[in-house]
Amino acid sequence: MSWLFRFVAAIRRYLFAYLFVPLLVLFFSSATSPAQAQSPSHYSGIEQIPYYALTASSTSEGDTLDGSDLPQTRVVLQSYRTGNWDIFSAQPMSGGVQQITNNPALDIHPRIRKGGDSVIFASNRAGNFEIYRARADGSQLVRLTYTGADDVQPVWRPDGRMMAFESYRNGQAEIYQMDENGLRLKRLTTNAAFDGQPSWSPDGTRLAFVSNRSGSYRIYTMNADGGDVQQVTTRNNSFHPAWSPDGSMIAFDADNNQNGWQELW
Repeated sequence: MSWLFRFVAAIRRYLFAYLFVPLLVLFFSSATSPAQAQSPSHYSGIEQIPYYALTASSTSEGDTLDGSDLPQTRVVLQSYRTGNWDIFSAQPMSGGVQQITNNPALDIHPRIRKGGDSVIFASNRAGNFEIYRARADGSQLVRLTYTGADDVQPVWRPDGRMMAFESYRNGQAEIYQMDENGLRLKRLTTNAAFDGQPSWSPDGTRLAFVSNRSGSYRIYTMNADGGDVQQVTTRNNSFHPAWSPDGSMIAFDADNNQNGWQELW
């Protein structure tokens, strides 16, 4: 059994033990073309986050957990339970859910820092999508980017000092990194194609990301400074890379046979 299935099995046992509810692994088909998938303006409903996610059935339809943080005592999710996309945190041990954001805008792509003290997310409350940071209880909200273009998909570096994100400030999606205060900004990719959906390796030395620089959306890796770019998948329409805990493998979803369904690999 692969590490991924062992991980899912472990989380299933974890949720059964503490929440007494089954774990659902949700696979969502993509109704958008690759060109549409580039733009945050096409995010709608559950497609605002990865097409697959670990979700407890005790949550309402549309809730999606940040599965990478399940081993901690707190997880974050975006939910439509209030009639709008907001950010919530959950305690797997108790099943308690706390609302972090309450805004008529779209608050999406939450990530919790290791240790559970701080959450980053994207929101269009300023008109376009920008990156924000807040305490895990929703207090001390800070806007980190001011570009007038869409900044989305923020993800903490494992040490919690830096974050990578996807930005459209130069007309197409590129990957940048900055510190927790929005400073020390550095552009990591420079390519006419789409580069987005960054994912840190467990040791923080490399990033996996999605690019269509080869003509189809594939998974690539690069050093944390943007160097040593390597293509690691050949399947068509590959998205949402996620590293194994030991950093030796990368899970992703792909519509390899182009039948409209994203399948987990």
